[in-house]
Amino acid sequence: MRSSLPFLDIAKEGINSPLRWFKVALFTFLWTFPGAILGGIIVFTFGGDTNAKSPRMFESIQPPALALFAMLLPFLTALYGICRQIPRQHSRHWQTIVTPYTRINWAKMRMGAVVWGVILLADGVLGYMLAPERYTWSFQPVQWLLLLVVAVGAIPFQAALEEFAFRGYFMQTTALVSKRVWQPLVLTSVSFGMLHYANPEVDAYGWVMMISYIGMGLMLGVATLMDDGIELAIGAHAANNILSGLLVTEAHSVFQTPSLFRLASEPPSALWLFVDTFIPGVIFLLILAKIYQWGSWKRLLAPIWDVPEPEIPIKISDESTMNTEVLLE
Repeated sequence: MRSSLPFLDIAKEGINSPLRWFKVALFTFLWTFPGAILGGIIVFTFGGDTNAKSPRMFESIQPPALALFAMLLPFLTALYGICRQIPRQHSRHWQTIVTPYTRINWAKMRMGAVVWGVILLADGVLGYMLAPERYTWSFQPVQWLLLLVVAVGAIPFQAALEEFAFRGYFMQTTALVSKRVWQPLVLTSVSFGMLHYANPEVDAYGWVMMISYIGMGLMLGVATLMDDGIELAIGAHAANNILSGLLVTEAHSVFQTPSLFRLASEPPSALWLFVDTFIPGVIFLLILAKIYQWGSWKRLLAPIWDVPEPEIPIKISDESTMNTEVLLE
């Protein structure tokens, strides 16, 4: 018996056990340390505040683009760590937590980034129109260009790690012990939100910020399950973080960057966060559903592991290569 979703079905390949799942999580975490050590060297060398808690210890580093790079280093080394551990612990290729097919679809990553980027820009313009007094133009050409290089060059790896870990590995792993497709979706989305609980925004405004983080996790999780891969989620996540750092910074933002605008701090209401998270998220999913012809949304409620084996191997058209690819064996 197999799942109706090849992305979840591929999790049954290789070796699986609770101990191996624990080892992947542990060693991926340990691989953050080389990046953290390099980031610490940057903090000591370039005047970071060693008495402050992360991420505030990076704020006094000049130029700010270097501070952002130092913050992102643990994500880069951990990404290498999880890619190293999947073959070691499960005897399957690390690519299987991205897609069940033989090639990663880079075109879908670009599409996810473009669609979510346009929605995010439209949402930003709307926010400015509703409350222009909250925005202060703070453009610094040299600093912003340095930020652009670091953001485009490094943030996609940070986004990729989080997608590899949550929408990829954790979603597949929880699917092995779940009965319906929506269960790993909820588990990974709540866990994704809790990962951000230590962010400065939560410290400043409280639990209400979880609406935004969990909502983002749900959007990316639905895109993953409907599309059978995390390429769209990686692209959207990367675009979200890049544009957030380049366009608008607020006093309690994780990334304190020389962005185009400085936003005056104001505690958000739960209703506003709900509307500002879920309406753009629904628009994003509907656009992608139309582009990729996802079909019925009922697959999110379907049982797991009770679909009969097909008589003919499932194939999919790879739009980036215009070839058909079969499932990884």
